[in-house]
Amino acid sequence: MEYLHPAYDAELACGLVSAYKLDAYDFLSQMDEALANADISAIAKAACSLGRAASILALDGVCAVSKELETAARKGLKDQIPALLQRLREENARWIDGLLVS
Repeated sequence: MEYLHPAYDAELACGLVSAYKLDAYDFLSQMDEALANADISAIAKAACSLGRAASILALDGVCAVSKELETAARKGLKDQIPALLQRLREENARWIDGLLVS
C-alpha cells in the first residue's frame, strides 16, 4: 500500500524550514556579537544550539561545523573561531539554498 502524503506534511515541512531559517539567523547573529565581545562561552552555546536546530532537518554539514566551532570555543582555541564561524556561515547558506521549501 502506497503512503499518500497529506497536505499537512508539506505544511509541517515548510514550517520546520521557516523556523530553522529564523533560528539560524538568530544563532549566527549571536555568535557574531559574542565574537565582537570576545565572549567565547556564548559562541559555544550558540553553536551548540544551531547544531541542534540543524539536526532536526538532518543538515549534517551544518551539524558538523557547529560541533567543530563549539569544541574550539570550549577548548579556548580563540584563533580558530573566526575561520570556523565563516565556514559555518557558508555551510548554512549552502544548505538553506538547497532547501526547496521557502
